[in-house]
Amino acid sequence: MKMKILAFFTFSVTILPGALSLGRFSYDEEDKLGPKNWDDVKDSKNNFWKQWKELSTKKNKCGHKKNYFESPIDLHKNAPCDSDHHKYISKRDKRICRLGVVDFKIEPWGLEATYPNSPKECNLPTMDISNLFKKRYATKLYMKVPGEHRINGDSFHAELVVYHADNTDPNHKEHRDNRLVASSVLFDTSQDKHSDWLEDLLLNWESTAENKKNLCYGAKKLQNSTNTITKTVNLQNSTSTITKTVNNLRSLQTKGDKWYLHKPWRNEYYYSYKGSLTIPPCSDIVYWFIRDNALSMSKKQLQRVQDLITGYLDKDCKKGTYADKNGNVARPIQKYDKHSVFHCDKSDY
Repeated sequence: MKMKILAFFTFSVTILPGALSLGRFSYDEEDKLGPKNWDDVKDSKNNFWKQWKELSTKKNKCGHKKNYFESPIDLHKNAPCDSDHHKYISKRDKRICRLGVVDFKIEPWGLEATYPNSPKECNLPTMDISNLFKKRYATKLYMKVPGEHRINGDSFHAELVVYHADNTDPNHKEHRDNRLVASSVLFDTSQDKHSDWLEDLLLNWESTAENKKNLCYGAKKLQNSTNTITKTVNLQNSTSTITKTVNNLRSLQTKGDKWYLHKPWRNEYYYSYKGSLTIPPCSDIVYWFIRDNALSMSKKQLQRVQDLITGYLDKDCKKGTYADKNGNVARPIQKYDKHSVFHCDKSDY
C-alpha cells in the first residue's frame, strides 16, 4: 500500500492563470508567499484555533528558529511506545452527531469540515487517545493532497486529519501542555480500491461545491436581467432551493447509516510525536497520532478531491486556490530536529 514516489500517477488539473498567488499564503514554491516564505505571512484572520485562548497561535512560527517541532515530518521511530492502550473510540449511539450537522467547506488550502460547538441535538464523536490524555471531542477535519506526512521515506497520495480540542470531562477542560490532538490517516491509490468511509465525506464536500457554483452562476445570470425585483426573488428562491436540496441529501445520506468518524483508527497502531499545525501560523501546539498503515482509496476518488481543491471559488466567485501548479496543498517535509517519535504496535499491549 505504500509507495516511494507519486510521479507514476498523473492528475488532470486545470488552474486558471493567476489563481496560484491569491490569498494569504501559497503552496507554489516560486511564489513570494510560498512555503519557504511562510514566516512572512502576517494575516491571521483565518486562524480557526485562536478562539481557544490557552492555545498559543498568535505568533507566526513557520520556519521560526526556536520552533523545533514543525510538521509534517518523515516518521522514523526513535523512542519507545509511550501509550498504555489502543485509541478508544466512543461507541455509536442513537444520538451520535451525523454528517448533516457538520459544516463542510472548500477552502483555498484544502477541504475542511467542522463539528458544531456543544450541540444540543446530538452527541459529538469522541476519542480517548491513550494515558496521555482525557477523552476528547472531535472538532475539525482537514484533507490534503498529497499526504503531508511520510513513513520511513514512503509518500502517500492523500491525508485526512481529525483535530480534537476539548476534553469531555468538565473537571478536565484544560489542554494537556496546551496542545491539540491530531489523528491522521494516510491514503494510497495503488490498489485503486474504493473507500466507502471516505465516500460519505466526499459527497458532502461535493454538495458544498455544487451549492457554491449554483449561487455564483445564478448570480451572474441575474446580473443580466433588467428587472431588479425578479433578480432578487429568483436569487432568493434559488438559494432556498439549493440549500434544501443539499440538506435533504445530507439527511438521506446519513440517516440511520453505520458511518462513524473514527472508524479508520479503531484498534490500529500508530506513530506519535509533538509537532505543529501545517498551515500558517504553524503553531507548535499539536500532539500527532498517525495511523501506521494507509487506507486504500480509488484513483477516481483522489481525482475528485483534487478537483474540489483546485475548483475553490472565493467570495467573488473567482478561482482562488492556494495550490501549486500541480494542484497540491501539502506543506513540504520539515527538518527532523528535536522530534521524539514513538511507534506503538501489538508488542506494546
